[in-house]
Amino acid sequence: MIKDKTLFTITHLDDAGRLFIENGKLRRYINKKYENKVKMLFKSGFIQELIEKELLVPCTLVEKENNIYIETEIISPIIYPHEWTFSMLKEAALTVLKIYEVCKKYNVGMKDCHSWNVLFVRDKALYCDIGSFISGKAGLMFNYKEFLESYYYPLILWSRGLEKTVKYSLLYDAIYPFHEFYFINSYFYRYILSELSFKFLKPEFLNRLFVFPFISDRKLKDKVSNDLLFFILKTLKAGLRVIFDNKIKRKYRKIQKLQLKLKTEWESYYGDKNPRLTDRMKKIIHYINELSNKARTIISFGSNQGYIEYEILNQTNIKKIICVDIDSKALDLGFRKYASNVGADKQIYFVNMDVCLPITHPYMKSTYERFKSDIVMALALTHHLILKYGYDIDYIFTEFLKYTNKYIMVEFMPLGLWTPGSKVDIPEWYNEEYFRRHFEKYFKVIKREKLEENRIIFIGEVIK
Repeated sequence: MIKDKTLFTITHLDDAGRLFIENGKLRRYINKKYENKVKMLFKSGFIQELIEKELLVPCTLVEKENNIYIETEIISPIIYPHEWTFSMLKEAALTVLKIYEVCKKYNVGMKDCHSWNVLFVRDKALYCDIGSFISGKAGLMFNYKEFLESYYYPLILWSRGLEKTVKYSLLYDAIYPFHEFYFINSYFYRYILSELSFKFLKPEFLNRLFVFPFISDRKLKDKVSNDLLFFILKTLKAGLRVIFDNKIKRKYRKIQKLQLKLKTEWESYYGDKNPRLTDRMKKIIHYINELSNKARTIISFGSNQGYIEYEILNQTNIKKIICVDIDSKALDLGFRKYASNVGADKQIYFVNMDVCLPITHPYMKSTYERFKSDIVMALALTHHLILKYGYDIDYIFTEFLKYTNKYIMVEFMPLGLWTPGSKVDIPEWYNEEYFRRHFEKYFKVIKREKLEENRIIFIGEVIK
């Protein structure tokens, strides 16, 4: 009997068992009918190989008080697929295909592989759902259609610039449907086959079509009683399996080569491929050092590629930084540059979201819960939010407050959206007194310093 544990998920769809948080660990208590299957996954070496190849969240099998559970560390932060960058989705796709190769070696089925089953630890995309490998439906070796809809179709469309289309699909269904992909991707399908396809290629039929090459002989035998028909279908299935396995290998190579053609507003913010620390940046790092005796984590809004955040990790006692920006291309450059290049005891993460309009569903953990840190950092950002996008300053500070446990470091731009050589054009009410008055509603000012002509930094502590 499971008592006094915090339920980690609201769904009841996992055959293997449900997730609970207990004693600071994540535990999946295994249903009785699946206990032997789970034990075999561990005893066979399958789980250990996935862990050693950095494809699966490290876990252990525990037998205690007539219960069997799988225990893992709690991964934090959880970054949902619609918050990933292009390269993160690529890494997740490649992880799933690598897992499939290990599954074939151990003759283990993988009943689902969608992106909600993948978590990021630094630069690694790690699978987290062992329940995927012990289907009660026995015999599905790989859900190829789900792989295409969860990873391949979104990556193809995103690489061609359809970022928002992909993001919405990952948010609402975690897939990009077969019909919609070909409607966009194929002129012939769009104008000739689409109506016929919707009429005759129903989702149920498509699922069976894609599943057939990957079902086990035992599963097929359960469905077909006639020996001759079973032999014919088994032979056909074997041939199709070879074809599909070759297609999967080609998909792997194609995904590796995919490049993001999308152009974005802020991707070239740093210009030089090897940016250098300015005097302003050095001062900011100095102030972070002063706070790092009482703070270990930072969330940085408007981080772009995360260059200064990377340097903060290298030069201070800060252990983890979450870089947030609405420009996914800039974040993607940062993910590829920095995610794997920090010390073993440091972590840097990249989250594509709008700080003023975070998108979540009731069944998701909120951004405030997932990303709350000791310090909120917002450098050269508030003037855009106030003057360009029209957000109320109290709303901005209220949102910032939801993400910080202790401190805030925010820059005020007294000349607004001004750039050197242009004319200063700001509203009469937009001045430092206005900014500070609203800042002090939520934070106690620790330090105020003019760093550059158009940059004044305010460092504050949360008012308890």
